[in-house]
Amino acid sequence: MSHRQGETDRPHFRTERIVQVNDRWYFLTRESEEPIGPFGSYNGAEKVVRDYLKDLEQYPDPTLMYRTIPH
Repeated sequence: MSHRQGETDRPHFRTERIVQVNDRWYFLTRESEEPIGPFGSYNGAEKVVRDYLKDLEQYPDPTLMYRTIPH
């Protein structure tokens, strides 16, 4: 098994960041216990995930900001 730089050899469980519930899409973050969404498509959720990750570099917790955007 390959490991990220700086990780130990103990097992780590990773999940998909984008999930579907019924016909709506959401994304998961480490910063929030609740999924962010819903989005009408996988591609829509994927675009917002990319924007969210960019914003993490500027803001300590952009989660609240992303809960208020229109989907």
